[in-house]
Amino acid sequence: MSIIQRLRQYFYRNTLNKNLASTRKTSGKKVSFETAKTIGLLFDANDLNTRNMVLKYGASLKKQGKRVSYLGYLENKHETENYTFDYYNLKNIDWAKRAKGETVEEFIKQPFDILIGAMLETSEHAEYIATLSKASLKAGPIPTYVPEAFSVMIDYKKGTDLPDFLRQIESLLKKTQATSQSLAS
Repeated sequence: MSIIQRLRQYFYRNTLNKNLASTRKTSGKKVSFETAKTIGLLFDANDLNTRNMVLKYGASLKKQGKRVSYLGYLENKHETENYTFDYYNLKNIDWAKRAKGETVEEFIKQPFDILIGAMLETSEHAEYIATLSKASLKAGPIPTYVPEAFSVMIDYKKGTDLPDFLRQIESLLKKTQATSQSLAS
């Protein structure tokens, strides 16, 4: 690992560690899928099919009476597009791979009942957002960069597609009623 990579990693982890103390303070409120009123969906929006799957999943959650917020990652800025979700892009990721910007900060501050990492593979910036999120319960794939990014993690088989993955998360969350403190790192 080069010195620049080590510096990036140092600043990335240092920022996370400074902010983790406030995100670990939980209310001890019981969280279950059925009682959840607010859900945040964090996803990679670069692929149109993936984007449509996540938006369709969000619509199904809304039909269940949940308030859904989206934060998608788009590699490039798309000024001509009108998206129905908030997004961040490469301009919002600093040299240490930390996601920044007003949209990212607002998403992190929202006290979702559940945050779902609607992705099969994570990224440093997505794990950064999930880790700092004020959500009571965070569910997603097994993280690569930050072990504490999600409190409920799904290990899926190769060949699993995103709709199957989201069904697995929802199924697990429906079987689970946990106190957010018991799941915190």
